[in-house]
Amino acid sequence: MKKFFPLLLCAALLCTCGCSAGYINETQGDPVAPLQDSSGSEPTSLMPLYFRYYDEPMLIRSAISVEVSSQHPVEYYAITALLAGPSGQRPELTGCFGQNTKLLDIDSNKEYLYVTLSDGFLLDTEGSSAEETRKNRQIAIYSIVNTVCELGNFSQVQIYLRINGAAQRPDSFEMGFGQTNNDSSPLGPLTRSTEYILTPSNAVKMALEHYSALEWNKLYYYLGDKDGATVTLPLLEEMTKQFEYMNLIMTDFSADKNYTISDDGKTAIVQVSFKIRTQNANYIISSAPLELVYKRRCWLISYESFMRYLEVNA
Repeated sequence: MKKFFPLLLCAALLCTCGCSAGYINETQGDPVAPLQDSSGSEPTSLMPLYFRYYDEPMLIRSAISVEVSSQHPVEYYAITALLAGPSGQRPELTGCFGQNTKLLDIDSNKEYLYVTLSDGFLLDTEGSSAEETRKNRQIAIYSIVNTVCELGNFSQVQIYLRINGAAQRPDSFEMGFGQTNNDSSPLGPLTRSTEYILTPSNAVKMALEHYSALEWNKLYYYLGDKDGATVTLPLLEEMTKQFEYMNLIMTDFSADKNYTISDDGKTAIVQVSFKIRTQNANYIISSAPLELVYKRRCWLISYESFMRYLEVNA
């Protein structure tokens, strides 16, 4: 009995550690394995996960089956999947985190979920400029916040970073929130935001930004074909030659934040206004309906609808 008791004690300790809700070893914090389609015996849950859209400052929602168990709350598995990144089956989905970012702890209180990440998050989100770094961090944080809030158990998420052994709220300006250093303060709880979700209006906004900047390869991310279209989207190289030949300069543009979606969910309309300068004159398109199509599980501007306005001015 004396020999058997230590074994029982060790087993009890292991069980206690394994059932600690939402906790990962803070010193080791091994990177999670890439997310794969579940084919094992563990139960799975279909979760709304927000990944980055290519390298754009936009998030796109993807419903993915994730293995879960009663050992941790469902938010733990969702955040773990976000940190692992997409499986690679959809090329437009890009992870917001690198291998240096680890989930160290999650806790909750009523409608709040508290998420503690390793300070490797700061390294993984560094960009080529201070502005790009701030944008990367804001996008990454909202990928967690939007995912957690859409799971339905919490309405607000507080992000912590473990720096020098202590969990602390990061600087809001360095995380991409606030306009100047004067806005600097500890980052507070965040709620779901559509500012960086690829909605129809955001898709139009990004497309017009790229068109005005002559960034044809990035504009291509936001174009698609409506079923039965007579004018179809050409290959990128052909489209680039076409736009360069037309030589239309977009000097100003706006897209209505409100939009309408068809009953079958396959198309949407966004009101747009923009100014076009040609070699001979300036043209203004005001409050024109631009059609979008739901393809590849994201909103894309109908190439036929887009070209209708450009060809008139050309």
